[in-house]
Amino acid sequence: MKKFEYRQALNAALNSQNPEVVLTLFEELVERDALHTALGNRDEDELVKLMDFLIWKLPDHRYAHLLLEVVRITLDMYAGVIGLSDKFDNKLFNQLNLMVND
Repeated sequence: MKKFEYRQALNAALNSQNPEVVLTLFEELVERDALHTALGNRDEDELVKLMDFLIWKLPDHRYAHLLLEVVRITLDMYAGVIGLSDKFDNKLFNQLNLMVND
């Protein structure tokens, strides 16, 4: 995985719908200090797909530490678009909030 391929690798992992692939890639990206690069420059649909995965797997305590870091970085990076995308805001404010508060 070359540096310029981090974003594409994450897209491919999310598209695979295989949680082990995505989680392994997240661990590798953290190890390579490349999580910011992989999460950057995402459009609305890519952000929604990422949030779908995070909301789905975050309740699993085995992955919570890693995924909370991914959520934190994602929210920091995309704070400027909160309120501009109905699809992203729905994931963030409705589904993620419900999951955290359950």
